[in-house]
Amino acid sequence: MYETLTFLSGDRTVEYHFGVEIARYAARDMHADGVRRVFLVSDADVYQRHGSGQVEQLQARGLHVVVFIVPPGERSKSMPVVTEGLEKLFAGRVCRSDAVIAFGGGVVGNLAGTIAGLAFRGIRLYHFPTTYMAAMDSVLSFKQAVNGATGKNQIGLYRQPAAIYCDLDWLTTQRQRDIDSGVLEMAKNCLAIEPEFIDELEGHFTERDMPAVTHSASAWLLKASLECKSRVMMNDPHEKRGALVLEYGHTAGHAIEFNELMHNEDLALAHGQCVGLGMLIEGRISYERGWLTNEELSIHARVIRGLTPDLTIPPTFDSASYAEA
Repeated sequence: MYETLTFLSGDRTVEYHFGVEIARYAARDMHADGVRRVFLVSDADVYQRHGSGQVEQLQARGLHVVVFIVPPGERSKSMPVVTEGLEKLFAGRVCRSDAVIAFGGGVVGNLAGTIAGLAFRGIRLYHFPTTYMAAMDSVLSFKQAVNGATGKNQIGLYRQPAAIYCDLDWLTTQRQRDIDSGVLEMAKNCLAIEPEFIDELEGHFTERDMPAVTHSASAWLLKASLECKSRVMMNDPHEKRGALVLEYGHTAGHAIEFNELMHNEDLALAHGQCVGLGMLIEGRISYERGWLTNEELSIHARVIRGLTPDLTIPPTFDSASYAEA
């Protein structure tokens, strides 16, 4: 199985390739584009599960691979880690005609994207997403950022990927929190952009005792996400006008997430889970201000609670920390 879709953002297009054994296609394409060295950024968990096989596929096409492995989790999304990565990239003799590969979830994608945007004032970036959150949300944004001392995504830039390659087998190894995280971001797309997708989303993902993630469910999620994001980013690639709708749930969600980062080393909630809670909060605010009807608010609750019935605000979160964030 191998399929290519085109993601349109402004006057730019990005090819999105997905299927199985995808790394060999990526290696073929990168070598044909003149890449000879790649700087592969991954976290320890993803690399332990999938890393050696992907490196072998890249090396089989004659690519020299420099590997940079970081601890999993939001704390790796920081300027000290960016600096460490850049110095390793330079030491590995990666040059302007080469590329950075983001092999992992959303944190790795943002970290690698920031490194790619800064190295030599910008070198090619390829995304190899391994979670729903990355595959159907973060890799479709040109925004790359790391966290500052007082908030999320305070330091960053815009960097368009050269291409995206997603192996559907990688997605079958996600933890449940990562599945929930990506599915809730798709719920945001449905509620804010394309309500017609709600029934299909619920049909694929509301059964909590469903078997392991299927290729067909993953393929639907990727295609639906590309359609939603292309619709709003077509005329707003930097997400500063109409595409700001993609931030729905993120104002409250980021406050919850940053509070988690400060109080819970293991980050009990993933990004998309925080966004799900953020949508419930912001939906209630919108209802109180007359911007949502009672029926629309009920749909919010049905979709979000149906997809993640165990989702609750963490005990470390309070109104004072929310106001400060």
